[in-house]
Amino acid sequence: GATTVEPDAPSDTAETSPEEVMPLKEIPIYRTRPTNLLDIFFRNDVISEIEMDQFKEEVKESASTPYEMIAKKSLYYRRGGMDTLQEYFNIPYIDSDDELVKLYEKTGITEDVARKCVAMAIQEEDKKGNGYVPVIMADPTDIQAMDELTLMTGKPVRPICFSTPETIKKAISRVFKTTISTSALDLASINVEIGKKDLTVEEVTGFPIVDMVNYFINKALTERASDIHFEPTEHFLVVRIRIDGVLHETAALPDYLHPEIISRLKIICEMNVAEKRLPQDGRFSVTVGDKQVDVRVSTYPTVHGEKVVLRLLEQESIITDVNRLGMEDAEVEMMMSKITAPYGMILLSGPTGCGKTTTLYACISMINSPDINILTVEDPVEYKIPGIYQMQANPRIGLTFASGLRTMLRQDPDVIMVGEMRDQETAEIAIRAAITGHIVFSTLHTNSSVGIVLRLTDMGIDPFLVSSALSLAIAQRLYRTICEDCRVYVEPNIILHSLKESGVPESRLVQLGLEISEDREYSMGKGCAKCRGTGYFGRRALFEIFNLTQEAKDMMISKEFNESELKKLAQQQGMVTLLQAGRRAVDRGTTTVEEIIRVCGEG
Repeated sequence: GATTVEPDAPSDTAETSPEEVMPLKEIPIYRTRPTNLLDIFFRNDVISEIEMDQFKEEVKESASTPYEMIAKKSLYYRRGGMDTLQEYFNIPYIDSDDELVKLYEKTGITEDVARKCVAMAIQEEDKKGNGYVPVIMADPTDIQAMDELTLMTGKPVRPICFSTPETIKKAISRVFKTTISTSALDLASINVEIGKKDLTVEEVTGFPIVDMVNYFINKALTERASDIHFEPTEHFLVVRIRIDGVLHETAALPDYLHPEIISRLKIICEMNVAEKRLPQDGRFSVTVGDKQVDVRVSTYPTVHGEKVVLRLLEQESIITDVNRLGMEDAEVEMMMSKITAPYGMILLSGPTGCGKTTTLYACISMINSPDINILTVEDPVEYKIPGIYQMQANPRIGLTFASGLRTMLRQDPDVIMVGEMRDQETAEIAIRAAITGHIVFSTLHTNSSVGIVLRLTDMGIDPFLVSSALSLAIAQRLYRTICEDCRVYVEPNIILHSLKESGVPESRLVQLGLEISEDREYSMGKGCAKCRGTGYFGRRALFEIFNLTQEAKDMMISKEFNESELKKLAQQQGMVTLLQAGRRAVDRGTTTVEEIIRVCGEG
């Protein structure tokens, strides 16, 4: 049989070779356990000494525990990381949320406490009434969490296994699954007046917080909203929704409802409920009626409390056909010729929320087929498209656009989509990919299509590389269309008077090329219930498409190259500017001059 040697006992055996000495990793961890878990990760070669010192300093500064730092940096996913944790905790590890859902046992632990403690009550074989509640925890050494769970269950809790915070939170979401109610609720019952803050929540709303949050999500979807804002002020929690790109106030709740509504939103998207000083991001999915909706959530600490914004992404609303984007026939033809070419780069520009991602998805959906390998790296993945392999960027663990792009190039791609070019490194890799036989799609933040070229050179990319790789530069905006239910035709002087009241003189219209003709009528919406009195219903896109001809490429690598000259050349070769495209929309009666000035008034 094996002989056990006590660590303190002197050995009388013959001299031992270094190879026969038990390595550090094989020494039972409980006999040599340092006070700091980060020391163990260093001893087991999971982290370097420099990292250990850096992480210890961060732990000190943030007043967190070593385990919280390990979870924050996802160190357990490194080689040997999970083995080290299992050795340290000395209990089994479960890596599947499916397994946790099967093992889940209903107790007095509520969803918010389960999330706060990152723990779940589970079944244990041969429990035989031991007088304790078996649980799975992310950190079985968290005494404070165990005390809170004990208080809630009325019995001592015992961690019998552990898992990662991500796995436990997924399982919690599944066992405490919440559905969105589509029943109509009376908005008037939510609105209150100043001075009535002594009312209870039930008296104000007539329904609980969970239903109230569900109601606002359902209401926003019913009214075609893209975002919901919960905004704390001195006396109220104001709720606003963004419809067709413009915010509308929809309710004013008493301020004491703010903590409960924010906590509910944090719970369903797996945020830290206790953290109120730092911004957080999360997401969740809901089914409303027959609609599948992904919701992205962002918190923002303000002087009156946390402001939360929900971005609603309906899977069915994604456009998968370039012909439905609103381009002219010639523009669609040009776009199709570029996206079906053997190589090249197509870049889109415009402000946040102008539909760039929708255009990119439409382009890659048009060429999506079994004989093409399409890969994307996005932050975040807004819509999931069958047949396209989409990767979520995660800078927290080092997965940036640049590192994701490098990995994609080793996956034998035909088409690549990068969510955004934020730095020189990403731009350089993408441009070299376009030159070496790939179609590359991406976005940049500039004001015009020609500005894309300048932005790339400002980022440090050589002009000859830009001219070789870039095949199409597109600037995009979204404008509101006139509501058909309340459309009226008015004399030019009424339009001029309305613009003057809005601070737009005639000289400004002449400067922008949007002069009001005196010999025709103009359309506008007078406002109705359908359009919430705005006169607009729905949105369409304006495009400014810069086709990089050989002449344009020659100018880009010449010494005389500047933006104004390049723009002049592009217009001579047939490029329609955003303002010219807006003028066409006005002439067709699709929208108003005022709306075109709002979305692209800088030209």
